[in-house]
Amino acid sequence: PSTALPSFDVFIAAWSATGAFQWVKQGTGSKDCIAVDIVSGANDQLYVTGQFSDTITFDAVHPNIALNTIFLVKLDALGNEQWFRKCGGGSFNQVSDLRWSSANDLLMTGDVSGTMYWSDGSTSTPVPNSQPHSYFIIRANTGGDLLDDITMGSASAVHVTSITEQADSVVVFGEFECGFTGLQAAFGATGLFIATGTPDLFVAKHAASNLAFAGAQQRSA
Repeated sequence: PSTALPSFDVFIAAWSATGAFQWVKQGTGSKDCIAVDIVSGANDQLYVTGQFSDTITFDAVHPNIALNTIFLVKLDALGNEQWFRKCGGGSFNQVSDLRWSSANDLLMTGDVSGTMYWSDGSTSTPVPNSQPHSYFIIRANTGGDLLDDITMGSASAVHVTSITEQADSVVVFGEFECGFTGLQAAFGATGLFIATGTPDLFVAKHAASNLAFAGAQQRSA
């Protein structure tokens, strides 16, 4: 890392269609900074998400007092930073997947414990969550504004791995342990979504219009 400290930095590199190197951008920090996903949007704009603690620097310095916070940074086609957002404040915040949506905006999913906050560095917006183990879905526009958010929680461990779209729905995929109490409550049945022994898989569907929960299925071995 450029800090010369024993930690990981983020890098984003670009090559042309013929394989010629174009540019590289580094995200540096004194503690581990982790890149998780990258998507390309309109006009070759890039959106990168990952995790950082303390402070991370791309073109600008982004201070942070929390540990293991999610970041989302927008770069132009030449790798210049356009804006930076962070999402943290819960006792656990971890991003898993980022998608450029059919509505020409961003969908992001991951895991959270407690309430986290979407922040542009000056204004913070809560992503409410009262459960100890939850997945979240966030929709943000190309200007970095939070459009919609939702969480689905449980008393036991939950981990979401990916997000996609199907017709008029946003769909997430993941795994859970014991009973997924949030899904049980949504269906009004405590006998559903129970994993015995090893974790079971789930697929959950949310309305694309407002991310409201629409349904789920369980897969077990």
